[in-house]
Amino acid sequence: MATQQVIKGAIKVQGVPESACFTTFVELLNSLGTYLTVEIQNQVFSNVVISNQQPGQADRGKIWWRIANSGSFVGIYFFQNGDWVQIFPAPQEIFWLYGDSSNPPAGYKFLEASDNLIPLADYNQLIALATPNGGVPPFSTYPAIFVGI
Repeated sequence: MATQQVIKGAIKVQGVPESACFTTFVELLNSLGTYLTVEIQNQVFSNVVISNQQPGQADRGKIWWRIANSGSFVGIYFFQNGDWVQIFPAPQEIFWLYGDSSNPPAGYKFLEASDNLIPLADYNQLIALATPNGGVPPFSTYPAIFVGI
């Protein structure tokens, strides 16, 4: 039986403003994705390059976990046909975010009909699911796309 490698990381809380106040448990839970990070030591992975710089020729057979200069996640890439191809988030992938749709997190953009990513009828169905309902922004849950950092 093959043994599984357990990768452990330190959970860290970062970026919580001094004035943060959560009025409900749900509001607290919704904010966790913004303020929690998991720090994993780079040397754990031998087939992954974690870097803000494009990997060199010797690393083209590895996965590139691309980060911004700030250390925040940008995407996962692999090398194919002479170029680094982003595989996550998938280009034009639609995410559901929680927060204020007029001020999405860095790297994300509120999905608008004018983006022409999906047929208008599908867009209207997505907006009907955004909350608060009624189709009038700003929303607290809303569709967004990743545009990079």
